[in-house]
Amino acid sequence: MTMRKFQMPYAVTLLLLIAVPDGSVRAGGEGRPVLSLVPAPASVTELTGKFVIGTGTSIAVDQGAPAFRDVARFLAARLRESTGYPIPLDTASRAIVNDRITFTTASVAGGGEGYGLTVSGGGILITAEAPAGAFYAMQTLFQLLPPELEYDSPVQGASWTVPCVTIRDAPRFSWRGMHLDVGRHFFGKKFVEEYIDLLSRYKFNVFHWHLTEDQGWRIEIKKYPRLTTVGSWRKETLGDGQPHGGFYAQDDVREVVAYARARFITIVPEIEMPGHSMAALAAYPELSCTGGPFDVQTKWRVFDDVYCAGNDKTFEFLEDVLTEVMELFPGRYIHIGGDECPKTRWKACPKCQARIKAEGLANEHELQSYFIRRIERFLNAHGRKLVGWDEILEGGLAPNATVMSWRGIDGGIAAATSGHDVVMTPTSNCYFDYTQGVTGEPWAVGTYLPLEKVYAYEPVPPGLAPDQARHILGAQGNVWTEYIPGPPQAEYMAFPRACAMSEVVWTPPGKKDFRDFSARMAGQYDRFVARGVNARIPPPTGFEGNALFTRDTTVSILSQVPGSVMRYTLDGTEPTPASPEVSGPLALGASTTVRARSFLPSGGTSVVPFGVFSRIDPDVNGVAYAIVRRRAPSDTLRGVTFMMSLDGLPVPADSSTVTLSALVDLPAQGVYTFTIAQGDSVSLTVDGYSPVNNRAPDWWDIPTARFVLGKGEHRLSVSIAAATGRPGGLGLQMEGPGLDLRAIPASILRRTAR
Repeated sequence: MTMRKFQMPYAVTLLLLIAVPDGSVRAGGEGRPVLSLVPAPASVTELTGKFVIGTGTSIAVDQGAPAFRDVARFLAARLRESTGYPIPLDTASRAIVNDRITFTTASVAGGGEGYGLTVSGGGILITAEAPAGAFYAMQTLFQLLPPELEYDSPVQGASWTVPCVTIRDAPRFSWRGMHLDVGRHFFGKKFVEEYIDLLSRYKFNVFHWHLTEDQGWRIEIKKYPRLTTVGSWRKETLGDGQPHGGFYAQDDVREVVAYARARFITIVPEIEMPGHSMAALAAYPELSCTGGPFDVQTKWRVFDDVYCAGNDKTFEFLEDVLTEVMELFPGRYIHIGGDECPKTRWKACPKCQARIKAEGLANEHELQSYFIRRIERFLNAHGRKLVGWDEILEGGLAPNATVMSWRGIDGGIAAATSGHDVVMTPTSNCYFDYTQGVTGEPWAVGTYLPLEKVYAYEPVPPGLAPDQARHILGAQGNVWTEYIPGPPQAEYMAFPRACAMSEVVWTPPGKKDFRDFSARMAGQYDRFVARGVNARIPPPTGFEGNALFTRDTTVSILSQVPGSVMRYTLDGTEPTPASPEVSGPLALGASTTVRARSFLPSGGTSVVPFGVFSRIDPDVNGVAYAIVRRRAPSDTLRGVTFMMSLDGLPVPADSSTVTLSALVDLPAQGVYTFTIAQGDSVSLTVDGYSPVNNRAPDWWDIPTARFVLGKGEHRLSVSIAAATGRPGGLGLQMEGPGLDLRAIPASILRRTAR
């Protein structure tokens, strides 16, 4: 699912992000350390004292709460593994005694998922109405324990103390979801289970497993073996020449489902239809409109070939597939995709046109609605509910469908106002394949989605009446894997943004505060390090991107992780533990590149963002621009800017052509690489030669040119046929001797020759 145009992150002026002051984190007037609880509970009362788990500590389940025994066993096993203590379990206790963790049943706010947790010097009491609530209380207890809990073997010398607190807690939303796309890149069962366990730590209760795509079919269907013998492998990825694939046998799926169930997570499988189906069509081309042949796709884009909606064999096939899927996944919801289905083949297909006529449909959009409604009837007849991306609204919504609103919030509003349940997951706040920083980040698709923007998301759109707002089930973070080839990068892209999403869907809105969240996350980063999770540790900020100055200046580098140490370099190398520590504003007199990194006491380190600071002479440096409006070509806007970018230019809202030109003063002879990440039509000219011409742009292929240039000045020109006047387009970057791949520094862009 979900194709997005490339937009590279960049900044022409200094980018300032929200930051948390460096130093130890304290709360209140009593100087107590902040409780590193994520998501923030509804109510926390901190008390004096602590409970210490020791060799004599035991766990008991009140005889009136036998349903909590599995959770108690889970807790006992985890504590034994980390502490090395025996932690005996009494599953028929009649009394609360000292040095014991006790589970008991009681009425709590929030129903089955609510809980109470009381820690005193003598013991710990967990109260809940249902096992799910007891499980979430256990997860909160884990976060009250030291990070050494995350190691998979006993830690010598650890102090297993729990601060005394009283917590009353319950979730805000019933759908607290995270997603993983295993179609674009395959992730083995071991990682999927590790991912689910991480989600359970932050009280998510839905795992959306995206199992089929144009680039790979990932689930065994016994009636159709070619789905995995053919459809699960592609010959390469974006021309790398390396076969890629894999699938989950049905026994693997059963194990993953049981693993998730033990953590109170429901898996929602996604089987894409009618579009994003090329892997299936490669295996069974007779289900297409043309008959094929097809290959499992090797590039990322939307393909015209989809399931034939006029062929009854298509529905027979899909019902057979869904029957096996429903046998494996006991949850209520089955996701059928429904997004990005081109109508090109349907318009030319005699069978599809006959179906439109026979069913009295107006057009191909209504044909897609017919397709979805027919599948929904089948699912409903088997006691299941259909979920689809918001394109299923087009042509008429299936009667009982649940909508995932990803193209903004309008789809969610339309569905909720018509009485349909909705899961909010707009790209603007919920797409975790988008880049997390301005510089220093791994290659990613999409736009810039920092941690604080995820945290700021409010799932209930404004303007909904209370009876409509109740249809907002919750929200979900999505991890699409076109450019996420393996587990380390998946962890990096998902966390800590999943932590922010957990607070969006769990914590009462009035309890949310990003500075407080950032302070609480400091302890979570230590847990990620201890567990070996490649989470993104927020780097220093306040200096990334490109900044221009004309006289001596200073730059402030700000911490985003309380308790971390920031170190920097100015010589082009990456900061190490031996690099200078940031102790105040840095003085800059000449053009330079600043790099900085956060170092945690636990040993974790951040990525290394950089800021390019260009000292310019306004009389010499600069880029000439000309903006020609297509509706009024004689009305040309001309001026001077200082970067090869559309940032800050007066580009009109209607279509226009923008030309940027300058001399680029290269520091040395060598091989130079130019790339342009821009969806509109772009051409780049160097000394009269056009190495990059993106006149017929492919959303997913980044135009790149490499060639030898001599030291000194070269004429550079870029022409952009912008479809809209959106700011920040182009994304021109250059790499060469002494230059990282980045926006061309303003200090080497000149309007006139020397």
